[in-house]
Amino acid sequence: MRARKLLLGALCSFIAAGTLGLSSVAAAPSVRLGPAVITRIAAGASASGSTQYSLNWSGYVSTEAALTTPRPFTSVQAEWTERAYGCNGESPEAAVAWVGLDGWGGSTVEQGGTYQECNGTAQGTHYAWWEMYPTNTITTVFTVRVGDRMSASVTYSPPGHAGAFKIVVTDRTAHKGFTEFEQCQYAGGCPRSSAEWIVERPSYGDAYSALPSWTPQFAFTDGSARAQSKHLRQSVLATIPSFAVDMVDDAGTEDMATAAALNAKRPKLTDVWKSYGP
Repeated sequence: MRARKLLLGALCSFIAAGTLGLSSVAAAPSVRLGPAVITRIAAGASASGSTQYSLNWSGYVSTEAALTTPRPFTSVQAEWTERAYGCNGESPEAAVAWVGLDGWGGSTVEQGGTYQECNGTAQGTHYAWWEMYPTNTITTVFTVRVGDRMSASVTYSPPGHAGAFKIVVTDRTAHKGFTEFEQCQYAGGCPRSSAEWIVERPSYGDAYSALPSWTPQFAFTDGSARAQSKHLRQSVLATIPSFAVDMVDDAGTEDMATAAALNAKRPKLTDVWKSYGP
């Protein structure tokens, strides 16, 4: 998995001119995020036929191959309420919530969301951020308060526009947000072969972080995606073939976070914390 740095620094000069309420943020230790590290579940951990397992992701994924007529995805979006995290004092300990395109079985991720790193047993500052993995560092843009209502989206437009990818993260409670336009600069291209709604634990050096607890369950609402030329923008719960992803510890023997099974009657994409790990 390629290294990423979390850059908690000055606001990037190319943030869209219409961005509201932005400010610089202080430096923090570097972390690694990345595409899903998919693992086979080991004996002793829970399993179900419609669930996949990852060392670093928990949430929901839809793949191009699963669509009735396979097409690359052109957008993904969701809303959530920024959760308070319970930190047990393990170091490092962090959680990242985001929506994005690519990353399930691929080498790129186009994404935006919120990030929090614990400070001992106290939760740290929460930030809104964006990234085009692996060609740039994660860039944080503004601070977020616990309880704020957040929304995020990633949208693809054909090359030749101001940016092929538009990443938007908005704090609806604080009335601030950013819009970032970026071209795919990865030599292998950004295939847009999956859309995701994810809670992730980063890694530090060669080890994954512990996962701070959250209550109540983490919930993505108004989750939707669109596939190229198919006008696919209905709820992921009802119309888009998707599967749940559970996060397991480094040994693959204990659930760290589990996603509820998807069905048309469930109004939210819910993710439940199980253990600190790692």
